Amino acid sequence: MQVAAAHQDAIPQPLPSPGLERPLPGSILVARYRARGGAKHLVVVQRAARQRWRVVDIGPEKSTVVDVLRAAGDRLAQAHALALDYAREKQAYHAGVRPDDPLPRRRRRPALRALRSV
Repeated sequence: MQVAAAHQDAIPQPLPSPGLERPLPGSILVARYRARGGAKHLVVVQRAARQRWRVVDIGPEKSTVVDVLRAAGDRLAQAHALALDYAREKQAYHAGVRPDDPLPRRRRRPALRALRSV
């Protein structure tokens, strides 16, 4: 990812040793970033059901599941790399370096009634 030099310091860096800081029991803090309005976000990896890993963006108002690694061979290393990449891309978006949100809002599907009436 190419990042303008002026924004290089805004890109989150990996924490020295994942797992030393735990924002929630069972969570591994991977990175932090700030949204445009200054809100602090934590990006963590959590153990999900069936020995899977989940990457979560924890903001002041809500938490968002970024991804759940479902492949049998997915390990903590893959989840950590995904979380760090997500945090970097999200920070680049909020810094104005990236034009689109790496995790756009989900679009609501039209109600089934509306589809049936067509």
